[in-house]
Amino acid sequence: MLWAFFSWGCKENDGRADLLALARTAFAEKQYIEAERHYERYLQLYPHAENRWEVWNKLVEIARGVRGKPSAAAELLESMYLEFGLEPQRAQSVLHDLASLYEELHRRDRALEVWLKYQTLPDLTDRQQAEAHRRAARIYRDRGEYDLALESLRACLDMELPQDMHARCVYELAQTDIYMNNYRRAESLLRELQGMTAAESTVRALGMLALADVLQHQKRYAEARNVLKGIQDSYPNPQVIETRLRMLDDKLNR
Repeated sequence: MLWAFFSWGCKENDGRADLLALARTAFAEKQYIEAERHYERYLQLYPHAENRWEVWNKLVEIARGVRGKPSAAAELLESMYLEFGLEPQRAQSVLHDLASLYEELHRRDRALEVWLKYQTLPDLTDRQQAEAHRRAARIYRDRGEYDLALESLRACLDMELPQDMHARCVYELAQTDIYMNNYRRAESLLRELQGMTAAESTVRALGMLALADVLQHQKRYAEARNVLKGIQDSYPNPQVIETRLRMLDDKLNR
């Protein structure tokens, strides 16, 4: 009986290894349909195998990156969370990717639920917490829930963050103030961002475009023009700046 038991165990291990090897080879050779079939069969046959984390992630990669089906990838991630949700590091990875996918799919309510769940995970760094607060705030703002957006962003700003991450929170708070027509406070925040030399160039450029909008709204056209000239070489789409500068020149020359 012992011999039969160990013999069965060896055959199962061999079959598991062979199936995973077939899947890996097919994936490496870009035979994704075959790889997907082998990976799915692996999950079905071996519910407690040690390589399931790898297999799930490969299936997500195929669904999202190869087949271009983010909704299918989201379904896979939901199943992954059921399996790995009690493992904090893996839960972090799954929920982060899942929330991002729901944002991509414009399923903002579900994305918000996932970001809030993500925030409750243990051992998150301040940077991870700040990102979750910032992205949740953006969804609140899109839903018109400005008080909740402000609360989330204030939590972000209260953290000890590197300046690049702090700058992102300042920018989102200023954007929320603009949505609320609170231009004075938005200008103050964007002026603060203007002085953050360690802020990422893209975030700083976006902030200065928003500052130009605030100044233009107040008919301070010359100031707005100076701000735009300052980001003419750093803004990701220079044509946007050129168009805005021509519009301001028209207003100044009237």
